[in-house]
Amino acid sequence: RPVFTQYLTQVHSMLALVNGGWGIALVPEGAVRMRYGGIVFRPVDLPDPQPVELNYVWRESNDNPALKALLRHL
Repeated sequence: RPVFTQYLTQVHSMLALVNGGWGIALVPEGAVRMRYGGIVFRPVDLPDPQPVELNYVWRESNDNPALKALLRHL
């Protein structure tokens, strides 16, 4: 039974703790691209993998032109 000492939601924070010798973490496959030196990534084979649903949100009053360009592409 694992003993949790840190509860994190940010992948880069998890990788930083692993890199600092604080243990292991379960992270999405895309975390490999963050290129932390000295960290070993291994796939986890699950009997019935479940997809992850992602959503995007923004503040209704946001007038940033980059947001408008992004929304045109989504």
